Amino acid sequence: YGNREVELKFKTEASILIVYFTAESGNTARVANYIHSQIGGDIVKIEVKPINVELKGDGSQANPYLIESYDDLVTVKKAVNEDGITFANRYFKLTADEITLPADWEGLGREDRSKWAPYVSGFMPFSGTILGCNNLIKMEKGCRGFIKIARDAVVKDLNLYGEEITASALVTDLVVDYGLDRQYATGCPSPITAENVTLKSGSRTKESGLIGGGSSSGANTVNIRNCTIEEGVTVGYDKDQQSIGSFINCLNGIIINSTSAADVYGTSVVGGLAGGKGQ
Repeated sequence: YGNREVELKFKTEASILIVYFTAESGNTARVANYIHSQIGGDIVKIEVKPINVELKGDGSQANPYLIESYDDLVTVKKAVNEDGITFANRYFKLTADEITLPADWEGLGREDRSKWAPYVSGFMPFSGTILGCNNLIKMEKGCRGFIKIARDAVVKDLNLYGEEITASALVTDLVVDYGLDRQYATGCPSPITAENVTLKSGSRTKESGLIGGGSSSGANTVNIRNCTIEEGVTVGYDKDQQSIGSFINCLNGIIINSTSAADVYGTSVVGGLAGGKGQ
């Protein structure tokens, strides 16, 4: 199980069409049926192949992929942003004491509506579980943040630091996400669950401290548990942001057992924990 490369072959009146995409365990048939409904014709082939990622480990909970260097993070980013591999149900373990992200780091996940397959929403999200082992992701001045677009992602036991983070430290772009089939009625994923994530003293973020960049649907619940924004953190360093808080700008979800001693600045809808309540 885990990520798979899937080949679909559709037979139409005029020709046979082959569609390649990636899917996670349990989602292959759901996505195949959606593509079928849009294209028509008869499905004559579905082939599922394992995807190989050049990292130590196999991504299972017992043997997670190891992130030993910045180059390993680049490998993950390319798999997500270029190949659309979400790493759903896959685990990563950060073994390096500290990894520094450059100012031009794009973030894990991207939005590209021109590449609608495999993710018909137009998102190429990161959906893995990162075990930070209380190690540090440091961001160079001008870096936007660690993850760009997340879907059902989990980050645990991670420290974050950046002298001038131009968006938010953990997730930079919250989006309305109705899932693989874009249907609200079939269920909406959580963007991110953050557990024991700490934004270290001396950090400065332009937007909310951990999660920012707009708002999600009311059904896209964000989960923040046992997280800390340390004293000496500045949130909203340009003092010109609307809807801003230590952890998140507009909260759809929960904040449990989490504390902030940050200085938070903004023009309206400013909160110590969250800027405001969502839907």
